[in-house]
Amino acid sequence: MLDILKWALAVEVLGLACLPLLRAFFANRRDAALLSRPVGLALVAYLAWALSLSKILAFERGSLLLALALIGIASLFVGRSARRGGRTPEPFWGPEEKRAALFFWVPTAVFALIRAAVPEVLGAEKFMDLAFLNSLTRSGAMPPADPWMSGHSINYYYWGYLLAAALAKIAAVSNFVSYNLAVATFAGYSFVAAACLGLRLSGGRFAAGLWSGIGAVFAGNLTGAFDAWHAPFARDFDYWHASRVIASPNTINEFPFFTFFHADLHPHLLAFPYSIAVFAAAHRLLEIPSAFPASPWKAADALRKWWHVFPPALLVALLAGTARAANNWTLPAVALLLVFTGVFRATQGRRVPAFGDALWGALVGAGILLLSLLLWLPYSRSYELPIRGLGRA
Repeated sequence: MLDILKWALAVEVLGLACLPLLRAFFANRRDAALLSRPVGLALVAYLAWALSLSKILAFERGSLLLALALIGIASLFVGRSARRGGRTPEPFWGPEEKRAALFFWVPTAVFALIRAAVPEVLGAEKFMDLAFLNSLTRSGAMPPADPWMSGHSINYYYWGYLLAAALAKIAAVSNFVSYNLAVATFAGYSFVAAACLGLRLSGGRFAAGLWSGIGAVFAGNLTGAFDAWHAPFARDFDYWHASRVIASPNTINEFPFFTFFHADLHPHLLAFPYSIAVFAAAHRLLEIPSAFPASPWKAADALRKWWHVFPPALLVALLAGTARAANNWTLPAVALLLVFTGVFRATQGRRVPAFGDALWGALVGAGILLLSLLLWLPYSRSYELPIRGLGRA
């Protein structure tokens, strides 16, 4: 129980650290409260990792706490600046924050109970996931040591494991416990990210946000329902079958509930909340008048007001980079998102823009994509995987 309490405290502190920053970005309390917990972890882990590249600090609990303090100070500074701008003072914790806490902790508790029923880290690729998590929690060196090949570093995209390890180090929870708590926590992160996106796209309809979270995290496909209908009380019920039903059994078509239920702490699970969160952040970027210079001729003027232009784009680039670094397979979707966000920025997505505006916006969107790749360049260079192109299913 003590481990669970320490873990929950770490999750909440990470969320609180970036709450004022996200309020300034979204210009509302609802979206900030929903995304604060996953975004707080992403920002602190990235800053601690960046500090570790200097070789002066290691990726340890001390550097993570330093990064947490720096993010918190910057966030408070941004929050105070917003209040000086004439906004009415509000209580730090209100109804929106309470609702966001429910949206996060209820699904997290559901999957924590499932993990409590079957806590063994056995089967599928879990041995590899635990080995990578062990490597990142036991050592602060970057790139992390390969758990099988002495003297080598992990030759795989390990950023998702780094996020889980960061949370485990801050909470000071052992790996066998943190593995299962991370599965449940990332399910909660995914629920609030999906709820945030659903609320934004529906104009704030509560039901749309709630069902977006349920649909993203708890819904599956009908194959499992048909299997249960034919054998409702089978002791050897094959829940795996429902996730391999397209083309041959060798294709992987998991739905999120299967992923969190099966509990492979794998890149596709660890990237999932950030893959959704970047869509919500990009949607907000469409609305911010000063987020893009209106044309190449006004770019110089925009650079003189960099405080209004750069931070929103940087936040979106950091979320896009987190999703891509955690799972390389998200790169095509993230690239399309950023470029098309730029294309439709001139009209805020309400209509097709003029060709010149669209072309300029596409270049700006591509620039944000490039920024996200550059921010993770040392990480991307730390491993090299064989690329065999696209396959046909």
